[in-house]
Amino acid sequence: MSRWAEYVQAVQVLARARAEVLHAPGRAEWLKQALTSSDGLQRSAGLEFLTTFPDEVPALLDQLFPLAISHSTGCCAGPEGAAWLMKDG
Repeated sequence: MSRWAEYVQAVQVLARARAEVLHAPGRAEWLKQALTSSDGLQRSAGLEFLTTFPDEVPALLDQLFPLAISHSTGCCAGPEGAAWLMKDG
């Protein structure tokens, strides 16, 4: 199998997994754990998920704010967290 075919297959697997997580009842808790994990890959996956599906952002501000102001993750968490922090009302 070519590298491109492997890449396309991985994208398909990721799309299916995103859809399953999006509809999973434990989604909010999984995201909360990912965003507070010491594992950078967990945090990165949580931030990436929220970039694609931002509806969870308001409920996760307590976890996103420290990431938004962190020197190591601020560039990743900033847009989602900042948008809600600056929102009126």
